[in-house]
Amino acid sequence: MKSRTSIILLCAIGVLIIVAVIYFFQETESSSAGPSTNEQILLKEAKTWSENLEPDTLKLISFDELTLKAAFVTNGSNTKNVAILAHGFGSTKEDVRLLAKFYYDQEFNILMPDSRGNGDSKGNVLSYDWHDHLVVDMVDWIHMMINEYGAENIILHGESMGAAVVLGASGKNLPPEVKGIVADSSYTSVKKQLTYLGEEKLLSKMESGFRLEKTSAVEQVTKNTRPIFTIHGKADNSVPTEMGQRIYDAAGGDKRIWLVPGADHLEVFETVTEEFYERVGAFINDAID
Repeated sequence: MKSRTSIILLCAIGVLIIVAVIYFFQETESSSAGPSTNEQILLKEAKTWSENLEPDTLKLISFDELTLKAAFVTNGSNTKNVAILAHGFGSTKEDVRLLAKFYYDQEFNILMPDSRGNGDSKGNVLSYDWHDHLVVDMVDWIHMMINEYGAENIILHGESMGAAVVLGASGKNLPPEVKGIVADSSYTSVKKQLTYLGEEKLLSKMESGFRLEKTSAVEQVTKNTRPIFTIHGKADNSVPTEMGQRIYDAAGGDKRIWLVPGADHLEVFETVTEEFYERVGAFINDAID
């Protein structure tokens, strides 16, 4: 009887040990899979912050008499750093709010313009020389930040079309207050991008392939003298990763590139938030220093 009881007891202990081992390995595997706790916290904080954001509205009269508008977030640290965030095609300033939280954490004031023809800004996105005009508008916003808000260190950060715009500005005679440029998922030119997407009708509406070809980001970055950080998802189904590589290869000045496995178009920030903070944070610190 005692022998039987001992066997049952030993079996029970064995089962408990097996359960404990399985539980331990499950916990180990779950802790190493998926986003880290810190990454989840950063992304959640960014979403909450962006949803409760109440920015000021700034107005700019463009060279061709259009009223352009932007959201402006003042950082409580009284910083002279300004990040100008340029959104993508068909988007608005609302679409860069998550990104704004990153720059707020780096003690930057943030300007989020609506590009002409989008959001609260007047204009026509199918007008002649439209893309070149976006670059001129960006330069005007830069001068406003310097002349009216005392900006001393400016970082330009663009997404998709916005990335092509800030890269276009890189080839201009920018003021020394512009310290660096971050281009996330940029195309090499409007013409090549519309051709890649099969948008022949939109391409024809823009009147002239020759004029569109002048908007080449590749050509503009060859004139650049500032630090440039090119970011692109390796799984980008909208803008080929090869375009980001070509821009990096052509760029003058100090340059970095980050090609992110598994990230689709403009998914880098939400896919690898913690690494984004580390890499982009290091870039802007080096650019300002």
